[in-house]
Amino acid sequence: MSRADALRRGRAKHTVEELRRTPMGSLVVCGDRQLLFEEAPTAYKRIEQVIADLVEHDLATPVATTIPLVTYKTPEQRDQRDHRRKRGRA
Repeated sequence: MSRADALRRGRAKHTVEELRRTPMGSLVVCGDRQLLFEEAPTAYKRIEQVIADLVEHDLATPVATTIPLVTYKTPEQRDQRDHRRKRGRA
């Protein structure tokens, strides 16, 4: 899903308070409200399905399960991704 779609759908589906905690209870630290919505879990594929697909095609073997305690998101990370994306198109 594009960032614009994630932002639009995230605002319609989630509150800021909901996005500050993950379903596993870990804390999300983010001072940029737009980035918080762009990075909403619904913007991504379910990791369980991605792993299952990789295992099915013998591309990966799971060896551990981790649970994040804190996720820290900054606008600088988004700016760096945008810069890399633009550079790759040139």
